[in-house]
Amino acid sequence: MTCCTVAKLRPEFRQAWASYFARFIKAYAGAGVPVWGITVQNEPMAKQRWESCIFLRGGKSVTS
Repeated sequence: MTCCTVAKLRPEFRQAWASYFARFIKAYAGAGVPVWGITVQNEPMAKQRWESCIFLRGGKSVTS
């Protein structure tokens, strides 16, 4: 796969995405696992050969 599409999180889904992260962090805290930080992705420079998403500055992402 050699082609990528630049996309970004649509404004109408920002609250749902933020709410998901908040629920995730509260669930971990409720189970006794403190969360001191989160990132939007692991291994930001990875070159996957499957469908994936790389988040860039400015709210854009590259999907393959």
